[in-house]
Amino acid sequence: MDRQTRDMTIWGIGKTMSLVTIAYAVPAGVLSLAYPHVLAPRFLPTPVGVWIGVVLILLGIAMLAASGRAIVTAFRQDKLLTTGIYGLVRNPIYSAWIVFICPGIVFVSQWWLLLGASIVAYVYFKLTIGKEREYLVDVFGQEYVDYECRVNEMIPWPRRGGQRQAVRQSKVGQ
Repeated sequence: MDRQTRDMTIWGIGKTMSLVTIAYAVPAGVLSLAYPHVLAPRFLPTPVGVWIGVVLILLGIAMLAASGRAIVTAFRQDKLLTTGIYGLVRNPIYSAWIVFICPGIVFVSQWWLLLGASIVAYVYFKLTIGKEREYLVDVFGQEYVDYECRVNEMIPWPRRGGQRQAVRQSKVGQ
């Protein structure tokens, strides 16, 4: 295990991903506010956008609450979470922000340029989540690899079959 993997905290890549996302979102929000007719056109009637946004934000907050409470307990006990919200998505905290909360804010504000915050966060996530995966494979081995084959990485939706089982199993020993 390399030093960076050994030093994994309960925050994982979350702190840095937040900073990168904020670095995009602040200027995007300022520009949307400064040039609303150009950068914040109304594609939806405001009440529709607000309702969609509120639903997405509430779903994201519920995911954050459920996953945050569960991960604190599991991290302290060195336990791999595979049930509850973690039975639907492997990274529910990141998913809550990227899939629900950030897009919800976009729908409420109708500052469409802010949608890039989700894209920036997702790209950063894909580029850096390997550190967390490496840590989890080192700590939980085959149990994590099996879990990874059953549960989606970002979208909280049941997955069919274990098509990637053989590929994932071969990576455990590496």
